[in-house]
Amino acid sequence: MSTMMSVAWNVLEKIVLYAVFFTSISASAADWNIADLGDLGGGYSTAFGINAGGQVVGESQTSAGDTHAFVYANGRMQDLGALNGSQSTAYSINGRRQIVGVYKMSDGVSRAFFYARGVMRDLGTLGGDNSSAFAINDRGQVVGYSNPVSIDPERQVLRAFRYVNGSMQDIGSLDGRGSKASGINIRGEIAGVSNSHAFLRTGGELRDLGTLGGLSSEAFGINTRGHVVGYSRNAEGFNRAFVYSNGSMQALPDLGWNGDSYAFAINDLGQIAGSAASLGGPHAFLYADGKIIDLAVLPEITAAGWTALLTARAINASGQIVGEGVLDGRTRAFLLSPIQQ
Repeated sequence: MSTMMSVAWNVLEKIVLYAVFFTSISASAADWNIADLGDLGGGYSTAFGINAGGQVVGESQTSAGDTHAFVYANGRMQDLGALNGSQSTAYSINGRRQIVGVYKMSDGVSRAFFYARGVMRDLGTLGGDNSSAFAINDRGQVVGYSNPVSIDPERQVLRAFRYVNGSMQDIGSLDGRGSKASGINIRGEIAGVSNSHAFLRTGGELRDLGTLGGLSSEAFGINTRGHVVGYSRNAEGFNRAFVYSNGSMQALPDLGWNGDSYAFAINDLGQIAGSAASLGGPHAFLYADGKIIDLAVLPEITAAGWTALLTARAINASGQIVGEGVLDGRTRAFLLSPIQQ
């Protein structure tokens, strides 16, 4: 990147952070509104991504029993179809309403897709059969994983990719073998996993983020400031949600139950969305202002009839959170929005 471009992106980052800071509220003191995003006719839905405008993507069961990617906007869920197959899932949406995910072909092969302006297209592979796309930034850069050509079909290795300017590029790995990419920020920094360790790719190099004392870790989300979230195995054998910043991996607080936790997304205020063990099963959580909030037991949630909020999978700059919960005995996509005071 040229010096001029680098300066431009630094200025943009400061503008974005300034705007977010002065338009957001303290999450720990917020009242909340929850919306059931509906379904495509089959009852089931779950949400995976949200952009700054509050548009949501995920997957839902159709009346025919297939699972299709959707986008939710203006109070309506739209079926994105499945290209040449019958199954699809949308994982990420950017501010330009460009959407990425994966669809399954009739022969069982999975392929990454890119959706914009009513058209879904296949992003191809690194030479093998399969690929999946998990994140897209506002510059239209996509990350995910694919398998290169292998002479041994039983030992195909997945490799993280970045898709830029119509080309899918292998971004390497920590050990020369497998890798997956799950998050990318506006600066093009990438978070993922390789050799069973979370990584941050910055400046063209993969940095091993280490663990919380166990053997493995994985990164899912990254914000504009390069802060990374995911989970790591700890010395006691549990998976623990973490945030990585300033060269250090720190475990997040739990919900008071000794069990697994996972952090899936982080916004530019440092607010983190995820899931943690609690009484009766996993509960969606928000970590903000140094505190962890059990979203499943908020009075607004129970009053609206939700019996559980299982996972918070994404959070935008305004603090809106999406994921899945249980409403009337069914798994449903939710949109949880803080109410401005």
